[in-house]
Amino acid sequence: HEGTMGEFTTSNGDAQSILDEAQAMVEGQTRQNMPEPPINNSIEDILKEREAI
Repeated sequence: HEGTMGEFTTSNGDAQSILDEAQAMVEGQTRQNMPEPPINNSIEDILKEREAI
């Protein structure tokens, strides 16, 4: 029964921990791919766009 949708509805705590784990994995991958934090990149992109206008 692993991986079924029923597993998620039985316990919100388990689902939340799974979501947190998945988010941590995604954030870890983005940190490896981009040395700079995504927040700084987005701010720099916005500033560059404003300068271009």
